[in-house]
Amino acid sequence: MRISELLIENLGPITKISLTFGQRDKLQPIIIVGANGTGKSILLSVVADAMIEIAKKNILIPSQPLLV
Repeated sequence: MRISELLIENLGPITKISLTFGQRDKLQPIIIVGANGTGKSILLSVVADAMIEIAKKNILIPSQPLLV
């Protein structure tokens, strides 16, 4: 499973964040850096929760962004 785009609004300290991840054929590591209390753990939690929910529903639609 691969996430191509992530949009989070009004969750914890995150007001709005929109991330687009690299091309499908070029996998690269992602490094999340920020001061304490800026939402790094929340961001990772949202991604993990979304992947679990998608796996539960067994629905993978690669052409649509993942909206959380």
